[in-house]
Amino acid sequence: MAEEMSERREIGMVVGTTSPNFFKAAVQRRVVETERIRVGNYVLAEHPHLDALVLCQVTNIKVEDRGYHELSSLVDTYVETGRRPRIATTLRSFLHVTPVGFVEDGEFSPLREGLVPGSRVYEARPEDIRSYFGVSNP
Repeated sequence: MAEEMSERREIGMVVGTTSPNFFKAAVQRRVVETERIRVGNYVLAEHPHLDALVLCQVTNIKVEDRGYHELSSLVDTYVETGRRPRIATTLRSFLHVTPVGFVEDGEFSPLREGLVPGSRVYEARPEDIRSYFGVSNP
């Protein structure tokens, strides 16, 4: 499986609370900005207790502000120090994802436990999707 994953493009990781039906993945902003991943697309996620990748579908994409700076505090900083305050970007992109299932011993199975935060998430290739659904190349 390690060799198989080395060919895959990692796009983010599982964060927060998970369940067999939902997880959130923090992704690189460029993945969302370039529209490589959109709602309805499939991704693959690692599961620590399975020797298989879990096929998942993106149900929503959010760009969240993880904090803000009030204008008054920025002005106070300028007055006190005489320097312009630096504002770090706090926007992060997240995928809301529903696990579909995984293949084990040639059988497709639904996920029975949530993924573990920190698990890697990969972009699913067309051949990955076909293999999970048992569709051959035309």
